[in-house]
Amino acid sequence: TYEVESMDQVTTGIRRVLSAPIVYDTFQSILGGSSARRRICQEHIRARDGDTIVDVGCGTAELLNFLPKSVHYYGFDLSPDYIEAAKSRFDGRGDYHFRCAD
Repeated sequence: TYEVESMDQVTTGIRRVLSAPIVYDTFQSILGGSSARRRICQEHIRARDGDTIVDVGCGTAELLNFLPKSVHYYGFDLSPDYIEAAKSRFDGRGDYHFRCAD
């Protein structure tokens, strides 16, 4: 057994503003996050029906917009606000699980 050092989320300065899920998603969109996620899913992940995806640092789980609805998805993030946004957006849509953890 080993101990995992807890990593506190930094929420000062500009990161305080980005703590709001809507601001984070908008900022990601402006910087090309959607096209980057699409490309990563198509070229690298290449998920197929029934695959299991573990997304550490999932943010608001926008990656799910580019994955087949039949994947088994486990998203983890430090931000409880991001996890709540992901749950409200995607819960009930598929076999998706979200957890606030480090």
